[in-house]
Amino acid sequence: MMKKILLIIIILAACVTKSPSPLKTSNTRSFQFTYSVDVESTGGEKLELWIPIPKSNEVQTISSLKLNTNGLQHSIEVEKIHGNKYLYINDENGITKATNILMTFEVLRCEHQNMMYNNVDPKIYLGAYRTVPIGGIFEKIISENNLSKNNIRNIYDYVIEGMHYGKPKSVDDIYYNDPWLSSDEKYGMKQVGRDNVVNLYKKSKKDGSNYTFGNGNAIYACDIGVGN
Repeated sequence: MMKKILLIIIILAACVTKSPSPLKTSNTRSFQFTYSVDVESTGGEKLELWIPIPKSNEVQTISSLKLNTNGLQHSIEVEKIHGNKYLYINDENGITKATNILMTFEVLRCEHQNMMYNNVDPKIYLGAYRTVPIGGIFEKIISENNLSKNNIRNIYDYVIEGMHYGKPKSVDDIYYNDPWLSSDEKYGMKQVGRDNVVNLYKKSKKDGSNYTFGNGNAIYACDIGVGN
């Protein structure tokens, strides 16, 4: 899964660098999505919840949006920087029993290749983040492995060879053993064993750090090479 996600990101990055191609509007597909969220009791304390809502754009049309929040106070908001729409539940009284939140909508999607979307600036997504910095170790990786945005295949091969799917939380976890991880293999730039992966997970839970899988930490991904 991690390899697939990284590949998708790479492909998207490649797409925005090329000239847009016209939509193939004659080729469309329709889908109906249902998202169900089960929320445990808050004991009567305040409940806040954010659920993404898709938006119509050049390649898809969203329709028939239906929400069932079981009486919880809510609103539909739009995030200011990126323009993402979301369902915001903000209920001061919370819930005293498990509650289900349901969202359904229909999507009409058009076949397309490279697209330049209106009101979307790709540069916003190419800057540094707390868990995804730029420069430093990444410049070294790019230089030593002769990677370039002009050769996406090389980047793909580097990711496939260096990353391993697994999220072992203990030695009893299914992801601790084959076919996920093995006792004699070393992972990442730091060449760690699977026991190190488990120990890093436990340490992160103890001290509240994000140096483990599941946090989108690019430095961890390069150092350890195991995650989801």
